[in-house]
Amino acid sequence: MNPSERDQHDESGAGWETGLVLAILLLGAAGAVLWFAPRLVVSGRRMPSRLPCIHNLKELDGAKEQWALENKKTVGAIPDLREVCVFLKNSVMPQCPTKGVYRLNPVGVTPTCSRGAAEGHTI
Repeated sequence: MNPSERDQHDESGAGWETGLVLAILLLGAAGAVLWFAPRLVVSGRRMPSRLPCIHNLKELDGAKEQWALENKKTVGAIPDLREVCVFLKNSVMPQCPTKGVYRLNPVGVTPTCSRGAAEGHTI
């Protein structure tokens, strides 16, 4: 085999090997998708109602703390719901998705939901 034939052979072989590597990577990626997809998709189940409630409690806690800072309140001060609502999104008190009732509690104590820790409605 002369040098020019060897160069042609190497170029065609490199293309074939690259194609094989790409095919293996593609199969690996497809396998990963098939492996992880069922674990990532929540099929037919609703998002747990505690998650939006926890989010609401965190927002209430932040609004209450902001109210305390703005009004120079100290730990133990009782928040005024109307004044705290000013610091909430759209100035509206959020609602628990399972009809629980939120309680702001004094400054320094996290807000609570009447559904309680037993149902995971707590921060």
